[in-house]
Amino acid sequence: MRKLQLYLLLTLSAAGCMPDAGREPAPDFDVSAPGTTFFAEDPVRFGIIGDADVISFWSGETGNDYAWRETDRVYEGEGFLSFGTAFMNGAQWKNQASDDTDKKLLTFWWSDDFSGNNTAEAIAAATWHDATDAFCFASERVNDARVLSDATPSGSVALKDIIPATAGKPLYFAFRYHLQPMLDAAVDSRSRAVVSGFAINCVNPARHINETVVNNSSAGWCFVNIGYSDDDANYMPEASASYIYFNASTANTAERWSWAVSQAYTPDYSVNFGCDYAVGIKSFSDSPLSSYTYTYSEPGDYDAVFVASNVSADGTVKTIEKHIPIKVVERGAATIDNPGDAVQFSVGGRVRAAFSDDFSRLNWSEGDRVGIYAVKGSDAVGLNYPYSAQDVDGPSAVLAAVSSQWQYSYSATAGATFYAYAPFSGAAGDGNRFVVPVSIPSVQIQEAAGDVSHLADYVILKSRPAAIGADGGTVNLAFRNLTACVQFKLKSTSSCSYNIAKVVLKGDAPLSFDRGNMLLEASPSDDASVFQVNDPADSVTLDIAEPFRLETTAKAVYLTLMPGAHAAGSLKVELYTDNGYMAVAEIPSAVSLAGNGVYEREVSVAPSAFKRTDGVVEDVFVWKPVTAASEVGEGDYFITFNYDYSGTKGVFALPCTPVNSNPIPAPVSGLNLEFDSESNLLGAPEGYVWNISNATGGWTISYTDEDLTYTLIACDQAQGLAISSDGKGKYSSTKSYSSVWNFSDLAGYGMQMAVGISTRRAVPWIDPANGLDHFEWRMAKAYAGGYVLYKKTKAE
Repeated sequence: MRKLQLYLLLTLSAAGCMPDAGREPAPDFDVSAPGTTFFAEDPVRFGIIGDADVISFWSGETGNDYAWRETDRVYEGEGFLSFGTAFMNGAQWKNQASDDTDKKLLTFWWSDDFSGNNTAEAIAAATWHDATDAFCFASERVNDARVLSDATPSGSVALKDIIPATAGKPLYFAFRYHLQPMLDAAVDSRSRAVVSGFAINCVNPARHINETVVNNSSAGWCFVNIGYSDDDANYMPEASASYIYFNASTANTAERWSWAVSQAYTPDYSVNFGCDYAVGIKSFSDSPLSSYTYTYSEPGDYDAVFVASNVSADGTVKTIEKHIPIKVVERGAATIDNPGDAVQFSVGGRVRAAFSDDFSRLNWSEGDRVGIYAVKGSDAVGLNYPYSAQDVDGPSAVLAAVSSQWQYSYSATAGATFYAYAPFSGAAGDGNRFVVPVSIPSVQIQEAAGDVSHLADYVILKSRPAAIGADGGTVNLAFRNLTACVQFKLKSTSSCSYNIAKVVLKGDAPLSFDRGNMLLEASPSDDASVFQVNDPADSVTLDIAEPFRLETTAKAVYLTLMPGAHAAGSLKVELYTDNGYMAVAEIPSAVSLAGNGVYEREVSVAPSAFKRTDGVVEDVFVWKPVTAASEVGEGDYFITFNYDYSGTKGVFALPCTPVNSNPIPAPVSGLNLEFDSESNLLGAPEGYVWNISNATGGWTISYTDEDLTYTLIACDQAQGLAISSDGKGKYSSTKSYSSVWNFSDLAGYGMQMAVGISTRRAVPWIDPANGLDHFEWRMAKAYAGGYVLYKKTKAE
């Protein structure tokens, strides 16, 4: 939870319209409570000041909680299955007592591989699990099985007890009615069976939830009847909203089976009670309220919220919210003291970093927690009472007790000295008189370059000792920031493609601590002596949530540090990239870090300073220039060259974009390509990558666009490059070009790249002095002034 917020210069503005003359569009409205802790069943009387057209109230209890006004309450439970059974007529109902499942009249099954096809073949193909023994079935015959009150309850059985986890598979339930053939009417005469009240309930006892999610009607029973004949036409099984009725002809000379199979059911034992709603306590036509009384029946912590709204003539609605924390306890569980002579605490003046007026300003936020100690002579009047910032106005705020039992009263603290700190830590009312736990984390997080919001998460504030003022009831607290901040402006000496993901500052003296204490009675101006450090760390790591590109223009990162002095050259900054590289920069001068201070340092790093770090798993590639024919091999390449037609010179790359024929080179300057000091190309895009592969007598140079591969075959003075998608090198009707290129070191100052043509012809970069019919790719140490082939190479 963010305790304080550090802002850049903040300008607040408000704009609105006046719907009616003399009437403010927003309500003039405020609410107070006589305390913050109350007994259950005791009425809480809220005082109301001002008026509004409409006022709504949220008690904070379940069903009336402001935090759930836009979020549905969904509760999970367990699934329980139940039904009732009854038998009538004949003698086969007695078979229900058999230990043999196949002889029972009525049984219950489930399957997670049934196809859903209601056929005898599908029933036979599925795996059915017998769950009959988990339930209680009827053991006597009744006169009318469809009288629901005569049904025998099965009992409510947890589905998890009969069905193992099925990885989300849909389930099918089935009741099987098995009628034996009648051989002796006294023994085998048919009996009817009825299932009633089938239900699956979602049960959550803690939430008092017992909701039916499937009933007999929604189960969607379908029958698969096996062995039935025309004689059964008037005695077929059937289902209604209330029961499943199994029947057959009285002349049952053949064995009969009837399966009542449910629709597919995916277990879901959650209940959605919807979002919470407010209680309206005043409408537009009601008279203004001066108070509202509400009684909490259960102990707990509640956020009582009043929402006041005004509606203008044009329908514009203006609202204001008032949140009041309420703690409800059992009578006798605590002593509640809501004193009328409560000490009032306020903070005024800003805690400002010493760097510059336009850099940062530390403001209070609503709800910021402050711990306050009171000492009178050698006695502790109150230890670590939690207060929260309210009525915040930038650097000023009023502090209110979080609970009335931790409220300082004037009568008890007259003549006492108060010590305060933020953010609050430790246990309320149970602190050590001299010590409170604090930390300056060794691992910190900054959202993005230039962002300063994280500094508020790590700041430690301590007030100067203060006493009750001359007015007899107010203590004005003046806080000081005990931490130091360093702003590093990071930049590169030349263009590079490194993204900074982490900054680590290391020194020869402690810079942070994850476990420590603050001495409350120590002077806040003596930064170092205020802290007792258990585990000092000589480094601070700043993780960048959104890594940023290192550029020639500086970008800022901010670290919160422990006060202390550091000798010249002892502080080092390590920059880590998101692809496994690291560079180190040294701070040459001595640095003394004091609380309430912000220090700026500029750190410039050359791209060549980044080296591969250990432990990097993923492969990292760079584009290195090829400087000799022996370095040419199969792989991915990028090509730049000097374009020198008609006196127009420039460095170009090919192709400009993947096209079907004769791509015209594009200027390198327009492609956002960058090179380091060693001529390595940084970040060549995929669309410009050529592939060199071995061919008979030389090499082919090609690239692939979607499903077609285009092969470089020649270069023409007028048209530029020529490529072929058939690999045969057809360039014109009179000349045939080979698509096979050769590389050599014959050129006096670089490598040569040559392609054969059927007739001699003046083409760019031909070397007639040596009698060679080829194109020269003259290599240089940098791309300017030469023809450079870059190969994609795994970084070392």
